[in-house]
Amino acid sequence: MRQLFRLLLILGISSPLALQAQSCVGTATFNVTINPAPTASISNGSSVQYCTGGGVYLTAVQGTGYTYQWRLNGNPISGATSWSYLATVAGTYSVQVTNASGCAIVSTNTTVAATAPVCGTIVKARLFLEGPFNSGTSLMNTTLRSASLLPRLQPFDIAPWNYSGAETVPQQSDIPTNAVDWVLLELRDNANALIASRAGFLLNDGTLRDIDGTAGFRFAITPSGKL
Repeated sequence: MRQLFRLLLILGISSPLALQAQSCVGTATFNVTINPAPTASISNGSSVQYCTGGGVYLTAVQGTGYTYQWRLNGNPISGATSWSYLATVAGTYSVQVTNASGCAIVSTNTTVAATAPVCGTIVKARLFLEGPFNSGTSLMNTTLRSASLLPRLQPFDIAPWNYSGAETVPQQSDIPTNAVDWVLLELRDNANALIASRAGFLLNDGTLRDIDGTAGFRFAITPSGKL
């Protein structure tokens, strides 16, 4: 927003002769630019919970030219400079948003708390894919992640899997840097009947990681008997 202000300068000039006093009036014009403040708010609302052992993604309003700095209990979080942040520690979170003009504003607080006890069932497994496996390092290559080819949303919603889960991360940079690929894990009973499915990331050391940062895949159910 640009606003134009006109400044009136009045200069009184007196001559040596009191009866011949004169005054001069002049004007000067200058421009003042008032830059709008950015929008700073956390989409999750005033409070949110996460499952113990995992976390919850906090997301800020996006804008062209915006930069971000997340805070925990009022203190800047090192490296947390994206519009999304995976909170894995309970506390009070806020985000400072700065626009391209250098105007900054801090959002209202969002309280993040852990649920108790652990919600659902965590299944841990380890597996290796032959294609990306590197025998020299005993790790799998992360070529897809390095090339930004892994999607944000689980890719198993097509045949033959037809999995309708909504597992996703806010942006591609939220995919773990050591992720090899997405994998789909199925829980089946001893009669091979499908109980539940869950998609998440396979890391280069063969371990699984849920989208909320949990080590292993978190299933909402609590199965009984043999799987």
